[in-house]
Amino acid sequence: HLATVIARREREVRDILWLLLTLAWVLAPHALVLPWWVSASTAALVGWRAWITWRGHRLPHRLLPIALTCVAGIAVWLDPLSKKSSGASAAVKVANLSALPQDGVPRKFSILARHTDAWTTTPETPIGAVYLLRTGDKTVEALNVVCPHAGCFVDYLPSKGSYLCPCHNSLFALDGKIIDPKSPSPRALDHLKVEIRNDSEVWVEFKNFLSGHSEQISQA
Repeated sequence: HLATVIARREREVRDILWLLLTLAWVLAPHALVLPWWVSASTAALVGWRAWITWRGHRLPHRLLPIALTCVAGIAVWLDPLSKKSSGASAAVKVANLSALPQDGVPRKFSILARHTDAWTTTPETPIGAVYLLRTGDKTVEALNVVCPHAGCFVDYLPSKGSYLCPCHNSLFALDGKIIDPKSPSPRALDHLKVEIRNDSEVWVEFKNFLSGHSEQISQA
């Protein structure tokens, strides 16, 4: 009888450890996109349960795990509400001054930024693009590449020194102003705030705006 009890106990320990290992394997890929404290507390809980099982200790009173689970669940549920939301966009490093020609010819750059959606944070992903043109030794202008008419990306035409929307032929000057009065775009290309940091880094306060409006309306 004793041998049977010991064998059953060993089997239970083995099964629990395999279950915890499987759980850790499933959760590991999500560790970088979840809030740090969720990943840390989950790892601590799995490790604690594995240690208790391995050492053969008895679990605490059942109310303790239930209470901890409830507290963790409420904290996870409330986490998005604690994050500040602001209409202003944080500045993003786009390029170095050395990448921009001195003659003012614009260069197109993708905007990469971390995106936070409720509980998850996605590592740097493309959220748009800008044209940067040098207007002085330490001054740069930034234009959103999106045409304000229907949201298409405008192309720079070196031969004409202007921007053309390939969707409906809106034509813009280097400074973003509308050239052709017949252009369907309701406004000029959207200027973005630029900051030069460390004497060489070009940082842009990137925003996307709603298309089809004569005034700039930031997208939520």
